[in-house]
Amino acid sequence: MMKRGPFLRGRRKLVLSFLVLALAITAWLLMLAWRQARHDADLSRRLPEWSGLKGLEPCPPALPGKSVRLLILGQSNAANFGEPGVASGERVSVMHPNGCTLASDPLPGGRGEGASIWSRLPRALREQDVRRELNIALIAVETTSIDDWSRSSSPLSRHMVQRLAELSAAGWAPDLVLWQQGEADALLGTPRGSYVRDFERLLLALRRQGITAPVLLAHSTHCKQADGAEVRAAIDTLLQSHPDLLTGADTDTLIDKSRVGDCHLSNQGLAQAAQLWAQALKVALR
Repeated sequence: MMKRGPFLRGRRKLVLSFLVLALAITAWLLMLAWRQARHDADLSRRLPEWSGLKGLEPCPPALPGKSVRLLILGQSNAANFGEPGVASGERVSVMHPNGCTLASDPLPGGRGEGASIWSRLPRALREQDVRRELNIALIAVETTSIDDWSRSSSPLSRHMVQRLAELSAAGWAPDLVLWQQGEADALLGTPRGSYVRDFERLLLALRRQGITAPVLLAHSTHCKQADGAEVRAAIDTLLQSHPDLLTGADTDTLIDKSRVGDCHLSNQGLAQAAQLWAQALKVALR
């Protein structure tokens, strides 16, 4: 007859081991949830505001072949984090749900107090012999990852959906969407497959908002010697897999004097980035 003492002691040890493991997993999940909540709270405080726009007028009508409406999404290099200085760009027509305004840097809808690529884009388009009136809507927040943009519970994702719904209600629809993001994920080491999955989730969110325009993807990963190979490969995979995605500017080619602080663009880099985008737009608008 088997002695029950050793059997029961072994059983108790097994149950105790499972309890310890369950507690460890619970603590780990709670830590992840706490870190996510802190991240989202910080992101909520950094969302751009449109409420300060002044001098709003009715937006010019979309004229095929004569105008182009751009929805621009991304992180700091899509926003107003370029080097401020004397080589300022032009005033740009910026869309707001209540109308349009001619704005200079820093452009409404993007975070930061410096200069932008987009105020230099009108001149770059003229130099490419693209004669179109430019009207943009900008949503750009620094240090944001593809998860911030694509996760439905993210404050940035909700902000984007709300802004796009407001633009749609105002009768504004983009001809093209420009995506300038990737540095945050290069720094985080986001794997190719994860980036592809999350961007496809973002693309689905755009389509659900009624945005049918092609999306131009920048190769934009250069920051603090981060290895952007996985993100660049993800962009290439997306371009090969989706006919509604087009090649945008490769701003990773802009280095040395084109940068300030290694991540952001100098005055020279802003002009060069605008040229790269103008070349991509010229192809997309054919």
